[in-house]
Amino acid sequence: MTILMSPEAQGALPLLLAALAAGFASALRARRAALRPVRVPVSRRRTQIPSA
Repeated sequence: MTILMSPEAQGALPLLLAALAAGFASALRARRAALRPVRVPVSRRRTQIPSA
C-alpha cells in the first residue's frame, strides 16, 4: 500500500518520527526517575547550608 504525500511532507516525516521518539524516550526517563526513590549522598546531607 502506497501513501501519496507531497515532497514537503515526505521530507518532514523523518523529523516528525525522530521528535516523537525523543519525546517518548524523555517521558520514559522522567517516569522511571519519578518511580525511583531519590537518595541524597551522606556527604551532601552533612554539608547542606540552610538558606537564610
